[in-house]
Amino acid sequence: MKFKIQQASLIKALTVVNKNVALKPQLPILGGILLEVSDQQLILKTTDLYVGVQTKLPIKMSRAGKLVVPANKFRPLIAAAPKEELIIEVINNNCLVTSANSRAELLSLPSSEFPDFPKVEEKPFLISTSDVKRISRLVASSASTDQNRPILNAVFFNFLGSNLEVVATDGVRM
Repeated sequence: MKFKIQQASLIKALTVVNKNVALKPQLPILGGILLEVSDQQLILKTTDLYVGVQTKLPIKMSRAGKLVVPANKFRPLIAAAPKEELIIEVINNNCLVTSANSRAELLSLPSSEFPDFPKVEEKPFLISTSDVKRISRLVASSASTDQNRPILNAVFFNFLGSNLEVVATDGVRM
């Protein structure tokens, strides 16, 4: 895998996917970001096995491939890099980040261990930003914050044709 990308656009994408990286992951691979290069685009993915986040960026690709880099090391490395074009490539299963005046190497994890995202076969359900804010204010505040009962940390979205039913509970209130 080898590609070129502007530091600023990569740091923006990393900010989006990094929010979903587990701080204390159940599996080491969940503390990483999957970088996948194909068809002149970079796909970044993170998951905590409950939620998956993915974003895509256009790049100048030399060689396709994929690898998983530790999020807690990769984002600070890219943030500290010069604000110019970066070359990122895989050499001996390590991630090499090069710019005009710097070079850094980062150990990577095998991409085969990264969990697949589920395939969505249904057509998308469109919802306005104002409705999402309203759901967050009215329903998400009922969800539990107790990490000992993770099922109660979620908000249930039930899609009923053109309607949406949203439910959250902390075990006491609903």
